[in-house]
Amino acid sequence: MNELKIDSPAKINLTLDIIKKRVDGYHELEMIMQELELKDEIILKELNENKIIIKCNAPEVPLNEKNLVWKAAELIKEVYGIEKGIEISINKIIPVAGGLGGGSSNAAAVIKGLNKLWKIKMHEKDLQETTKKIGMDVAFFLYGKTCFASGRGEKITEIKSFPKTRVLVCNPGIRVSTPTAYSKVNYEKSGKVLASKKLRKAIEQGKKIEELAELLHNDFEFSVLEDFPEIKHVKEIMKENSFKVLMSGSGSTVFCFPKTKEDSTKIIQKLTQKYHTVIETFTV
Repeated sequence: MNELKIDSPAKINLTLDIIKKRVDGYHELEMIMQELELKDEIILKELNENKIIIKCNAPEVPLNEKNLVWKAAELIKEVYGIEKGIEISINKIIPVAGGLGGGSSNAAAVIKGLNKLWKIKMHEKDLQETTKKIGMDVAFFLYGKTCFASGRGEKITEIKSFPKTRVLVCNPGIRVSTPTAYSKVNYEKSGKVLASKKLRKAIEQGKKIEELAELLHNDFEFSVLEDFPEIKHVKEIMKENSFKVLMSGSGSTVFCFPKTKEDSTKIIQKLTQKYHTVIETFTV
């Protein structure tokens, strides 16, 4: 039986600019996306029977066609005429539905993994087209590290890497629906900061973390923080000993760049008094 183990990393949005709502109903975005060392582990096992099986240690993860990895596997089987089955086992470490791209990353990992396991020999363009059919954030995970994303998030440009930095992530244990977050976008404030282009330029100029951190921004915070005081509370705890604190994506995970290892320890001690999911990791 063929088997393959693959890593599936998390991401944070260093910037997220909601430029405008498009005529097709989607939103025009600009983002700087950053890969983290934090990752899920996925094992792919080929099955003789023509079916898709998903297993996961996290009970809230769907094990059916609602999961992006199912969609990814089904699409590849259809497009390339694969009549074998696949068992996908996900060891979930990335917080679920928290703005860290776990589901999208899992889907990208499965696409890359099946390409290798089944010797499909998809070229980069084929991989890109496949990811676009699955979800907006999926394309980023073909590249990882630091990227500028535009369009709906599917247009990816690799840029100079953000400096390797300690990152603390905290998920307050609440779910923010992405469609709901988009439905409540504050158009008066959003799309005005245009932080993504500014941060991209600063990264390419080789600015230090203290200067880069000042440019981090997320337009979703204008609306989401009003409805979710818990996210605000996490931000307040993190703020004291960090260069910058920001919500990732549409939430609810918040991340910060602690100034020192000691500061990181202090923040962790405060957060863990109330919140279960507090993780220290690094940018890639």
